[in-house]
Amino acid sequence: MKQRFGEIIAHTEKILVAAKAADWSLVDSMQVQQQQLLQQFFTTPLTAPHRPLIASGLRLVKKRNDKIVVLCRQARHTLMENMRDVSKGKSLSKAYQAY
Repeated sequence: MKQRFGEIIAHTEKILVAAKAADWSLVDSMQVQQQQLLQQFFTTPLTAPHRPLIASGLRLVKKRNDKIVVLCRQARHTLMENMRDVSKGKSLSKAYQAY
């Protein structure tokens, strides 16, 4: 059980690395895999001795996912700013051509 959850944590770390590298297609596919791993993991009942360890691991996964979300939001914000700049440039170009 520890090993399986360790794999989920390692997978989450890989997603964070991909997000830092702005490899969004990889982040997307790995997020789907992470969801599947978590669903598979929780199909088996947890025994009482493992619950604190699993709870700690889930908090770690959540912290990593929160960092991934922040990186995604920053990338979206940058993309939107770039799109506004392009739109503004097109407007200025049209105004210049009309002049």
